[in-house]
Amino acid sequence: MDYTHNKEHLKKTFQNLVKNNALSHSYIFFGEDKNAQLEFADWLTNYLEKETPLIDAMMIGVGIDDVREGIRFLWQKPVKSQKKTLIIPDGENLTDEAQNAILKIAEDPPE
Repeated sequence: MDYTHNKEHLKKTFQNLVKNNALSHSYIFFGEDKNAQLEFADWLTNYLEKETPLIDAMMIGVGIDDVREGIRFLWQKPVKSQKKTLIIPDGENLTDEAQNAILKIAEDPPE
């Protein structure tokens, strides 16, 4: 779905998922407009936490140490939100080792 042209529809869809406690444990936003992806991830994170500063969200780099830090973050219980949010803006550049580590937590997520 093209975020730029369907922004409100996408937001309503995710608001309903939150309302019905039906969010999946992970989402991948992809496409050519990286700014739109980050804008939506930021909106969703703010919607989940409902206030600032954001403490249940983290943005990481693409190396294995970044991913390990993100995984440690994900294993902690959320404080303000229903879910923890981990954003990897340059996910297409993850190292092989980092890809394997992030895949492991995607397949076996924390509760």
